[in-house]
Amino acid sequence: MFIRQPPVWSPLRVRSIVAATGSLAGGDRARGALRNLIAHRFGAEDVVLTGGGTQALQLALALASARAEARGRPIALPAYSCFDLVTAAVGADVGLRFYDVDPVRLSPDLESLRAVAAEGVAAVVAGNLYGYPVDTAAVRSICDDAEAVFIEDAAQAIGSSTSEGRSAGSLGDVTVLSFGRGKGWTGGGGGALLLRGRLAEAWSGVRPGTPAGRVELAPGGRGAGRAITSLAAWMLGRPSLYRLPASIPALGLGETRWCDPVPPAEIPAFSAGLALRTAADALHGVADRRRTAMTLANALARSPAAAARVQVCEPLGGSDRAGFLRLPVVTRSSVEARALCERGRDLGIAPSYPAALHLLPQARAPQVGPVPELPGAERLAERLVTLPTHRWVREAHVRALVEVVASIETT
Repeated sequence: MFIRQPPVWSPLRVRSIVAATGSLAGGDRARGALRNLIAHRFGAEDVVLTGGGTQALQLALALASARAEARGRPIALPAYSCFDLVTAAVGADVGLRFYDVDPVRLSPDLESLRAVAAEGVAAVVAGNLYGYPVDTAAVRSICDDAEAVFIEDAAQAIGSSTSEGRSAGSLGDVTVLSFGRGKGWTGGGGGALLLRGRLAEAWSGVRPGTPAGRVELAPGGRGAGRAITSLAAWMLGRPSLYRLPASIPALGLGETRWCDPVPPAEIPAFSAGLALRTAADALHGVADRRRTAMTLANALARSPAAAARVQVCEPLGGSDRAGFLRLPVVTRSSVEARALCERGRDLGIAPSYPAALHLLPQARAPQVGPVPELPGAERLAERLVTLPTHRWVREAHVRALVEVVASIETT
């Protein structure tokens, strides 16, 4: 059959795309409405809409490091996450320290983070990998002790929450959102910087020529090209047609590639309009992904052969706190991880980030001080793979996924 499951999928309707094209002629209205929605949903005092989530993080890092009491201090980043975290740091021209990640919970390794923060950092970036919760109370306490800004990277956090029921995206001094096609809430691109407290005050005080003047945004334009790519994503992002774009190497679908930083710009009009119209569907899609993820996790546990070959990552606080953008599992070896991705490619099994961030060539120059041992991050880079949880995964696909995991051959 001419079927290939996409590894990840964000809820998207053609009527949302058509309606968002109206924003091409009224971008300011769409941007204003999206700012209001985000501020209300996530409790932000100010919302800055950007051309992408990486640009939003770049602004956050620049703003945090520009505080008088923080100048000269590095930023603490998780050693395992999207390469774009380092891209943002390079763009903001800040020093870096890396802390480890718990390879089971996908949350910050608190002992590692505490040791890094104690040496003095301007900010701590912590993110919800694949919608898995972060121990935000502990991270907040560490930040307070270090007088550091807590930057919440909620680009993959849709549907994630804390044990107190607070929604991910509402917890940091600064929060970063992304509306990329694979983030659960899509605008065909774009991002947002959410500001609270002292950081909101710092942003409102920015003026040209001040030390923080680099945070000013270039015009975002209308984004007509994003309308075309969003329509293509809607049409080709389903199993019956996904093999077509996946077969084009230049698109790099499913790959993690380094991207150089770009000057931050405002969100294109179309992306603002589309993110506004997909906001409700993004939340509705969480329950479906959660059910699929738990069905799949339980099926893997019931298969002795599959359970012996992979460990399903366990969300802090239980499955009802996770958004399950994908279901991450850790294999017994890097060889088995590669074999699983190769055999399960058509079923939507995909590799995760292929290198720990502290080992990227682009991260060498910004790193400050000696690099600590980071075994959790390095293990994840070698062994983590993801299984799909989106609406196109049916009961038959679950059975096929379990069979592939159970029959990994490495010889």
